[in-house]
Amino acid sequence: MANNHLSEKISLASLVFICGLIITIFISYTIKQSIEQKMHKILTGEYDQVTLKIQERLNSYALILRGGSALFDASQTVERTEWQAYVNALKIQQDIDGIQCIGFAQIIPYANIPAHVAQVQHEGYPNYQVHPLGKRDLNTSIVFIEPFTPRNQRAFGYDMYAQAVRKQAMDQAAETGKAALSGKVTLQQETDTDIQAGVLMYVPVYKKAMPLTTHENKYNALMGWVYSAYRMDDLMAGILENWTSEKGKTIELHVYDGEHALPDQLLYHSKPNSTPKSESLTHYVQQRIINFNQHYWLITFSANIPLGDNKSFTVGVAYITGIILTSLICGLLFSLFTTQEHAEEIAQKLTYEIKTHENALIENEQFKQAILNSMAAEIAVLDKDGIITAVNEPWQRFAQENHREKPYINEHIDIGWDYLAVFKEHATFDEMTAFHGIKAVLNGDLPCFSQEYPCHSPHQ
Repeated sequence: MANNHLSEKISLASLVFICGLIITIFISYTIKQSIEQKMHKILTGEYDQVTLKIQERLNSYALILRGGSALFDASQTVERTEWQAYVNALKIQQDIDGIQCIGFAQIIPYANIPAHVAQVQHEGYPNYQVHPLGKRDLNTSIVFIEPFTPRNQRAFGYDMYAQAVRKQAMDQAAETGKAALSGKVTLQQETDTDIQAGVLMYVPVYKKAMPLTTHENKYNALMGWVYSAYRMDDLMAGILENWTSEKGKTIELHVYDGEHALPDQLLYHSKPNSTPKSESLTHYVQQRIINFNQHYWLITFSANIPLGDNKSFTVGVAYITGIILTSLICGLLFSLFTTQEHAEEIAQKLTYEIKTHENALIENEQFKQAILNSMAAEIAVLDKDGIITAVNEPWQRFAQENHREKPYINEHIDIGWDYLAVFKEHATFDEMTAFHGIKAVLNGDLPCFSQEYPCHSPHQ
């Protein structure tokens, strides 16, 4: 009888050990998944910040070129010294990283090229020539380029319209009136060493008081282009600053011209000398698309996280801890048959662990909500179907202050409601624009969307 009783104890202890092992594996896997999800969110935020920096820098460069175009528009003529003073005032070498030069490419009728060359040589540039020379639809020449360094002088007199990739961007700028970005090129400023991929940005300069309503009008009025050239490694170094050695030290960044990761369209690689990826690394790969006036850059991010890092350490600790706890529980099971006190102690211990875990989950949710509430902007979090899953306090205050104002009904903008339904219900032009924009982001068709329109609030 005693042997049977002992056998029952051993069988029960074995069953508990097996169940504990299964639970330990499950908990370890859950912790691993939780850490990976947290890492994914952190990296997603980092990727978004880098993408935004690149987009903002391109927009800033476009504004600088528009300033150069405005200089021509505000002057009867722009002399070489005036252009030099304008670019020097920008302090591009001190304050604006990544710009190789700012110049002006002038349209010169083919028949006028000899006289033009003679004039520039007379100004003190005896080696100036328009190159490559040839009769085309348009002939141009870089007549102003600053800073006038030895490297930039290699582009002095170059006819960018003779090269197909540059010509495409110049035509786009002339036809749209907006800043246009070129595809991948090798800049004239490159030497035999440290050759980098290059891109150029163009803004058209039109003659004053001439119509620009048709394609023909625009080319008749076109004087040339204010442009800037960028060596991509230098450009990205200026945008990212110390990112590659700090936050981005484990992140591999590629920038491609176009919407596809084609090797011959690679503009920038943050780790060009990196070794091939090992199987002992975990990769968090994401892509972003930058749209600059209908010219696209593909940005790919790959975070190489060694499996022996804190994530694996945490999972390993959880697994070992689970095994140890399971073994202890099995040992304690023998005392359960004889001592009720031991059973109560174990029950209290387990209850405490469960409550601690629940409190940790509650604190985690409170922490997330605290982050949302710390932001001054009204924020609502939507799921992929447009349903509100979380709102912060500024959002709630805004809803309460405006709940009597139609069409913004309070109940429609609280947690659990379809945020997009508000737009569909009222269907004004602004609401439908917002509806389609937000829907495109949720569907993955756009990386981001913003819109400002009157909300008819008495407070903001």
